[in-house]
Amino acid sequence: MCRVTLKFILIAILIGCLFGCNQNDKHMIESDKALEIEKIVQVMDAYVVHWNNNDMDSWGNLFTDDVDYINRNGGWWKNNKDNIAGHKQIHTMLLEMGQPKTYGLEIQKIEFLNPDIAIVQALSSWPGFKHYSTGEPVDNIKGIMTCVFVKVEGEWLIKTLHNTLKDTHTMHKAGDAPVGEKIKAALIKADVDGDWGDFMDLMHKNVTFQATIAEGTPISGVFRGKSAVTAYFEVVLPAVATFSQNKPMEFIIDHNKIIVLGDDTYTTLKNNKSHRSPYAMVIESKEDKISSILIVQDLTGIYQAYTSD
Repeated sequence: MCRVTLKFILIAILIGCLFGCNQNDKHMIESDKALEIEKIVQVMDAYVVHWNNNDMDSWGNLFTDDVDYINRNGGWWKNNKDNIAGHKQIHTMLLEMGQPKTYGLEIQKIEFLNPDIAIVQALSSWPGFKHYSTGEPVDNIKGIMTCVFVKVEGEWLIKTLHNTLKDTHTMHKAGDAPVGEKIKAALIKADVDGDWGDFMDLMHKNVTFQATIAEGTPISGVFRGKSAVTAYFEVVLPAVATFSQNKPMEFIIDHNKIIVLGDDTYTTLKNNKSHRSPYAMVIESKEDKISSILIVQDLTGIYQAYTSD
């Protein structure tokens, strides 16, 4: 009888201890929540400061090494090295365009899933952002940012970030700009945001596309018609290689002909080898639509990846 009673007493003490410990842990979390919120706010403040200063190296310190960063038009960086490199290219473009240093964030919600994981949502704004095509400032570019924060060795870092624009029409509207300026704006948008939609919309139904690469690869030959050329940019090319600009593109616009000079690095997915190569893109138009595209570039690395088997 005594052993049974002792057993129940010990169980009761254990349950009470566990209950008490849980209450203490909960109280500890509540008491420290204000401090952790302040730390997260400081990270978001630093995000804005580094962004407006075009300091992508300092900005990159706010993320985990394996961050997933999805930009406002679906561009997806899956590690911080690529995230920083990609945003350096974007900010080079932003500087070239003379974009104002007025970007801001207003935190709307911070929710802790556990003491080491938090969801943060903020409204973004960019007063005076200039049209890609006309260069004229708009009233404000607004968006929504959702972040997953994780606590690593006592420091809050961004593990996942997803940007969404609330109004894309205002920012990208080309108005009545000449076709050459529209094409330039569409290519800058594609390079900055990874969104080729405007460029595709400018294509003539009978457009042709060709890159200077010998037969034997998925991107060889002439692609004819808007649907085929659209498929090239959206499906065929991404399955063959990824491309990243090494410096801002240069544009030479002469009536119905646009020459784009660039320098990029491409990585062939078939063998994961990277090659740097300058290029020239020659675009011709008729009836205010793109009629032909020719890319002159050394794509030997892609050719060898498909013909060396």
